[in-house]
Amino acid sequence: MRLIVNADDLGATPRVNTAVFALMASGRIRSATLLANGRAFDEAVSRIGDFPHCSFGVHLNVATRMPVGPASELAPILGTDGQFRVAAVRRLFIPQSVRNAVLREWISQVARVKNAGVAVSHIDSHHHVHIIPGLFGTLKRLQRECGISRVRLAESRRGSRSLAAIPFRLGKAIWNRALRMDGTRTTDDICGLPRFETSSKKKYARSRTMEIMVHPGSRDAENKLLASEWWTQVMRDNEMISYNDL
Repeated sequence: MRLIVNADDLGATPRVNTAVFALMASGRIRSATLLANGRAFDEAVSRIGDFPHCSFGVHLNVATRMPVGPASELAPILGTDGQFRVAAVRRLFIPQSVRNAVLREWISQVARVKNAGVAVSHIDSHHHVHIIPGLFGTLKRLQRECGISRVRLAESRRGSRSLAAIPFRLGKAIWNRALRMDGTRTTDDICGLPRFETSSKKKYARSRTMEIMVHPGSRDAENKLLASEWWTQVMRDNEMISYNDL
């Protein structure tokens, strides 16, 4: 299998930056996505040139923190502190005015990364907001506006296998199929590192490419797995690539 290990949240904090770049230096990560409104964005950008073998994308955000662009038209999804409220975005119906404002904000976030001299390889998002059904058209407009052809999938295998979960899983599978219809390039599958570690090889046997999303700098079991002997075995048994190779 060809594995893309992508670190989310690069630029969020100095701690996250240190953890991501240490894993890149050790060869355990070859891709990351930048949080354009992260407080350590400039520090992250200053180090990217040291890793020419890695890919760097944009971690789209309308879930937390302050907007990069003008905030006035984003008011319906901002809190009283001026920061994004993810609950306000996860609604069944998103007005066209808000979708237009989100598009402009996402374009501003991509532009901030590009203007910093980073070649944008792909896009994903904070709290998975890019897979919200009401923002599907917004995502597609962003791709066309910014010329980005690689996008993270929705994790369609996640969750219970009960009958009640079927609509949820089917919805994600349909979203993934629609995402690819215009030639958008994706991996064959995606999951988080703990789920990948506990799954049988048979579960992903048909996948030629897999994205494993990780969050270096957090204090959880995921980071212990990244440093463990188990992860060394994974690296030996699979080909590590970046989004630039997809």
